[in-house]
This record gives sequence, structure tokens and C-alpha cells, in this order.
Amino acid sequence: MISQKVLPIINDHPTLTDGLSATGYFCLLGRDFKKPAMASTSECRESTASYYHSCKLNKTPAHAMCLSIKERHIEALDEWWQMIEGRLGLEPQSTLYITDNKHQIIIEPHPFWLADIVKFHALTLLFRAGAFYWPNKDYGNKDYEKTMGSYSYTANTRMAVERFLDGNTHYTEGMNLFAGWVATFNGKPKESINRLLVKPTKEQAALYEVKQEDTKETKK
Repeated sequence: MISQKVLPIINDHPTLTDGLSATGYFCLLGRDFKKPAMASTSECRESTASYYHSCKLNKTPAHAMCLSIKERHIEALDEWWQMIEGRLGLEPQSTLYITDNKHQIIIEPHPFWLADIVKFHALTLLFRAGAFYWPNKDYGNKDYEKTMGSYSYTANTRMAVERFLDGNTHYTEGMNLFAGWVATFNGKPKESINRLLVKPTKEQAALYEVKQEDTKETKK
């Protein structure tokens, strides 16, 4: 969902203004969306996930992230993300904020994506894939299959991606043993993927459900 509120980009942090000129750079943000939760921007999903995990362990968790995009791509990216979260049944869906920099957006993810490092890896992976979901033929096309196949990391771990999006979002091996999405799932046989990704129990799912008061706050 695209918010009607336009947020200022964080001008007091040089890496956010200078380091996000390329598409697909991430920067984690704190609760107020102003203070970066990581020391610099990163084009590496793995590094971003490591920063996220460190912030969580240090009890200074990230609540949002800045992402660099191509100009005029936010509508297509929002359509892509609604498709992804609709498949997972997440409500209310993540919020995408336009900033006063045409190449940067701020993403306030649904709590589901911030629940553990595996889900956060999936978040960055699927947003990167969304860069190929584009109505302009010069950049890509608005086709689910071709979009998933256009990004090497989703293409090479397609069985795991589809199993995850089918609701098998609980990783059975424990978070400390998770080496990264690609390292864990690339080349794995279907039997291994089915063992590693399973449906969460009601207790596990309750950890990232949005409470009614949180929903009211979001709608203000």
C-alpha cells in the first residue's frame, strides 16, 4: 500500500543521499524512520540481513528500510508487493512511502517480515525481484513468472520461494544455523526444502500477528 504521506529523505546521513544512487540499495531505519539503524547503505542483501540480525540482538531493532528504485517504479513495485503479501494473507499490508528523492522509497514492513532472519531474507529477496516487475518493456514486464525468473536468486531458489509463499514460512533448523537464503536453498532437493520450510503453528504465527490496536494506529 502506498501512503499518501511524503517523507523527507534523511539528509543528515551522507550514505543515504550519496550511496543510494544505484537501484536496489538498502538502509535499515529506526522506529521514527529518521535515524539509520545501520552504519551505511548496502547493495548486498546478505549484509543488510546481518545488520538487521545484529540490531535485533542488540535490542535496537530496525522498523523500516530505505530502498533505492528506478524513477516512477513505485506503483508497479506496490502492485507486486500487494500480490506477494496477498498470497501470504498478510493484513494490513506493508506500507510504501514516497520520499522527496524520486529514486528512494521507505518501506514499513508488516511485522511478519521482521519476525526472524529467514523472513527478512525473503523480504529483501522478493523486493529485489520486484525490480523486474515493470510495465515498461525496456526494464521488464508485469508478469509473475517472468519476474521471478528474471532475478537469479529467486530463479535459482524457486522451489523454496514458492513453498514459502504457499505459507510454509517456519524454518525448522533454527535461526543461528541459517546461512542465507541462497546458501541454504540453492540446489537443495524438494525433500530437503519441504523439511526446512513448514507451516507455522498457531503459537508461532501469533508472534507476528498485527493486534487490533496496531491496526487502528496504522489507519490514523
